[in-house]
Amino acid sequence: MARIRTIKPEFVESESVGKLSRDARLLFILLWTFVDDEGRARASSRLLASRLYPYDDDAGERIDTWLDELATAGHIRIYGIDGDSYLDIPKWLKHQKIDHPSKSRLPAFSGDFAKPRETFAPHTLDLGPVPRTVGPSERACADAQPRQTKAHKTKPGTRIPDGWRPSNAGRAFAADRGLDPDSTADAFVDWWSAATGSNAVKRDWDAAFRTWCRRAVESGPVGVRTARAVQPPRGNDAFYQQLADIASRDE
Repeated sequence: MARIRTIKPEFVESESVGKLSRDARLLFILLWTFVDDEGRARASSRLLASRLYPYDDDAGERIDTWLDELATAGHIRIYGIDGDSYLDIPKWLKHQKIDHPSKSRLPAFSGDFAKPRETFAPHTLDLGPVPRTVGPSERACADAQPRQTKAHKTKPGTRIPDGWRPSNAGRAFAADRGLDPDSTADAFVDWWSAATGSNAVKRDWDAAFRTWCRRAVESGPVGVRTARAVQPPRGNDAFYQQLADIASRDE
């Protein structure tokens, strides 16, 4: 939450401030409105850029440089605790006089926690990772990693093509199982040409033909029914059949 702060006239006359770039000086003043009453804030570069420079598209790319400039000059201290990064203003009470200050909820700076900025992990509220320097050893390891290739697209299925015939391997497969390749292929083509629905679409018709041959060996050709034995006539049919037999003998 932004806070009302005071800028003293002698701020612009400070030699240490005068050695800063204009962008770093502006950031220093803006940080006063962002830190809490004890001069502490989270040091997430993305968070700071979005809060302090809402209309500057390039702030997210440049704010790390300004923060490092302020830290090098001793105007702020950046430190990390438990994977989170923070900053504070060492001479905060010199710049501000606050009535009834609120106690900070952020951890105080300690020399044991001071680390180079690029090693900090981003806070969970950050919008992205804090940029860090990649060393030669890390770059070499990254280059050694196998690159991921695009997933192979599955071949789409089709209906049986017009004029389809089994390959030489398919014909040999049928013959090895005691089937006539041509008649078996004719029955296969007729069956699947007339079939409807998603099951009539195959990705590999040669493989489907081999499956057809296996089933033909196990239970007879698919779609072919064994003829029923002729049943002797019964009832009135038997009577009329006897009359027909007598008539044929008389002739």
